[in-house]
Formats: sequence, C-alpha cells, structure tokens
Amino acid sequence: MSSIKRNPFHDCSGTVLEHRFLNFFYNHTAPFISSYFDCDFWNELIPSVGRSEPAIRHAMITVAVVHARLEYAHHLLGTEDSRRFELEQYDKAIRLLRRHVVANGITVEVTLMCCVLLICLEFLRGSMAQAILHLQGGMNIMHSYHATTSSVPALQVSPSSAHIASKLEIIFCGLRIQWMLCGQASRPTLLDEIALDFASLAAETGPPRPFKTFDEARSSLNHVQIHSLRFVQFSAELLYPAVPLSADFDIEKTLYVTRTQLMTQFDGWFETFKVFVEDRAKEGMVDISFRNGCTLLKMHFLTSRIWLYATIFPHDMAWDDKVDDFAMIVELASSLTSGPLLPAPKYVAGNKFSFTFEMGVIAPLYLTAMKCRNRAVRRRAMSLLSSAMPRREGLWDADVLTYVIGRIVEIEEKALGAHVASSFDPVIAAETFMPTNEDRVVDVTIQHKGEDCLSITYMMRNAERPGWLFIKQDVVSQDGTYKIEKEEVYTRGLEGCREAAASAFEIGSLFEDCSD
Repeated sequence: MSSIKRNPFHDCSGTVLEHRFLNFFYNHTAPFISSYFDCDFWNELIPSVGRSEPAIRHAMITVAVVHARLEYAHHLLGTEDSRRFELEQYDKAIRLLRRHVVANGITVEVTLMCCVLLICLEFLRGSMAQAILHLQGGMNIMHSYHATTSSVPALQVSPSSAHIASKLEIIFCGLRIQWMLCGQASRPTLLDEIALDFASLAAETGPPRPFKTFDEARSSLNHVQIHSLRFVQFSAELLYPAVPLSADFDIEKTLYVTRTQLMTQFDGWFETFKVFVEDRAKEGMVDISFRNGCTLLKMHFLTSRIWLYATIFPHDMAWDDKVDDFAMIVELASSLTSGPLLPAPKYVAGNKFSFTFEMGVIAPLYLTAMKCRNRAVRRRAMSLLSSAMPRREGLWDADVLTYVIGRIVEIEEKALGAHVASSFDPVIAAETFMPTNEDRVVDVTIQHKGEDCLSITYMMRNAERPGWLFIKQDVVSQDGTYKIEKEEVYTRGLEGCREAAASAFEIGSLFEDCSD
C-alpha cells in the first residue's frame, strides 16, 4: 500500500466523517483512478482547488464514498450508511454548485471540475448514460467559454486559471474521443456540416509545431483524432444512408480527398512526436511512466489511423490491409504488462474491481479484436483484453467487451468448420480462414437498459439487399447470463440500426443549462 500523505484539508470546515473521506480521496481514490495522462489533475489540481471550493470538496467526498464501497473498505463506513452519506454529499455538492452558478459566483473552471468529478462518479456507479449527459453539458460550457474568450481578446486570465483550463480542455477532448469511439456522439447534418467541419483542413498543412510537453503532444493528437472520428461518422452515414443520396454526389471523391488530408495530419503528428521522444531521451528525462504514456499514445494513434483508412470503403475487407498495424497494437499492449501505472492499493485480497478515468489499452484492443480477421493476431488481442488491468477505463468495460468479441468471432467464423473439413490441410485452413464480407460484423452498439442489463446489437451487411443491414441483438443480464433476443431485423442505413437498438429511458443532466 502506498504511504499516507498529509491531508491538505485539515484546516477546512467539515465533519469528522467528511474529513475521513477527503483523506481517503487524497490518499487512495485520486491515485487509483488516475493514469499517466491525468495524474497531476487528480492528485494536485483537484485537491488544490477543493481547499477553497466547497462544491468541489463535497463532490470529491461523494466520489470517495462510492470508491470505498466498491473497494469493500467497510472499516470507513458500513454499506447502508455509506449510501445515505453518498446521497447527502451529492446533494450538498449540487446545491452549492447551483447556488454559485445562479449568483455568478463561481468560475467556469470550477464548474467544469465539478462536472469531471460527477462524470467520474457516474463511471464508478456504472451509469454510463448519465455520465454522457454530464459530458455533453460540460462540452457545451467549454464551447461557450471559448466563444466568450475569443470574442473578448483583452479578457485577463491568470496563469493558474489558464493552466487549469488547459488541463480541462485535454480531459474533455479525451472524454469526447471515448464518446465518439463508442459511437454515441451526435451526428450532424451530412452534406452541410461536412463542408463546414473540414473546410479548415486544407489550411492545416505540414507537421505541428515541436512539442515541449507531453500535454502538448497529447492535445495535438486529440485534435486530429476528433476531426478523424467525425469524418468516420460522416463516411458511415454516406456509405449507408437512411435515404438514397443524389445521383450527382461523388461520394468517393468527397471521402478520398478529406481522408488524404487527415492521414497527412496523422503522419505529421507522429513525426513530430518521435522527435519529442528522442529529445527527451537525450536529456535523460525518460522514466517508466513516460515510456508507458508514449506507448499508449502510439496505440491511440494507430487505432485512429487504421479506422480512418478503412472508413471510406463500402466493404469490410479493407481492414485486412492493416494486419501489421493491428499486430503492432497487440505488441504495444503486451508491453504494458501491469497497465499504464502500477496497480492501485486494494483493501480485500481478490477484489477484482479496477478502474481508471482515462482511456488506455481497452479500446485499441477491442477494435483490434473486432476488426482484425487474422486469427492469430485476433486471438492475442482477445487474450490481452480478457486479462487487461484495470478492467474498466472510462466508458470502456473489458468484461462486457470480452463477451462482445466472443460473439463476433462466433458470428463471423460460423463457416470455419465446413471450410476446414473441405480442406486438404486442416491446420493451414484454420490459420488462414477469413470470413466473407457478408459474414462480417460491420458495427456494434451497446445500450444500457436500466441498471440490470445491456442490449448489444451487431450490424451486418446483406448481399441480396445492397445498402441495407440486418442486426442480431443480445441482452446481457447483470448476473452475466446472456440470450439472443432478436435476429435478422432488416433496416436501411446505420441510423435505422441505432433506432432499432435504442434504449427506452430518459434522464437529465445538471449541466444542461449551465452554458447560458
């Protein structure tokens, strides 16, 4: 267990129980949920601001209470008392935040830090839909903040405020990328917003400026990733439209030109990043944490670039061109044998709960296992995904995704037995087997249906009905039992698939109205 640090909240107001969980947050929760990317935010910035901001303190306590309960740290507070205390602290944080927002007595940075804490809280609770709504509200606030500062150039911002704002922007960009990778981000009007969103790409030529810090390297990659993932969404909507597009619209030209520009940006980022890493090595500023952070960035770079490459093709065979890149992702992931950082302290031997706020290895391994049909590489990715630690990274749950990949392999390899049986060399036949385009899963959506189960939808092409997809749908119960609920429900376009898979519940977010 890590050494106990001095509680920086000892002179803050609060009850004995509140101070007990502030101390727990500072010594255990913050190191537990942070990774290389956001370590200073959770371990330094949040506690520093929390000393003077009661809303932040009570949000910290709420997160710490849930974390302690998940870790079975019952010596701090019994389960039932813990739930009551959690609700009490959550209510205090919300009331204080709303009061300050109404009175205009709180900075945008504090509001967004509260938003991050509540997103983390919902991650820990497993309430992903609520976390996404908080994320949407936070991004709206961030957008309004940028609009205000850009329209008032003379606006004075203190160095500390600028540093916090920079950190928050990186965190929200990272969360937005997770959201987009999960396929949950809103989809804009196609043709109008394609021109608007990518008009600036032509002006962004050449590699980015040299990176001075790791945050600069990550922020630059985030920028290209967000453009790229929006393009992936646009491409999917164009290739699988809900209604036929105009006959004179040149899909191939529109997609190819923009993809080429984005690929150039990715390549420019990677060249600049390599120089940054080499310079740090020459200065003797490379430790295990830095190396692991670089490994994660390379994995995220490769994941986004592969997806960008394959997205403009109206078939799934294009992914087969990237087997070497998939193999590299697996190699990089296997080098992180203990995860991005050393395992956090646990309170009960054998307790399997593990979580970090930021995205790490799970998403790249999931994409690799889903889209790489080379059976050797796919199974290595599946093996790593099934044992990856931590088991949950932000929106990504490795246990759920391990099940999903198993079902994808079952669906895609249904013809494997017949293929091997008809071959002269069964071993080679099994090693080289590739599913047909129509047997491949195009996309997967995972919807939370309340607290008890998930609805997992697998989208596939149909050879006899071009432009149409059909879906297979599983229901995953909380106790780990599974059943196939629907099969071969035909629908036109990806949006039709999403509507067929949508959950039937509505929830709201505290931050929806904070951007005014």
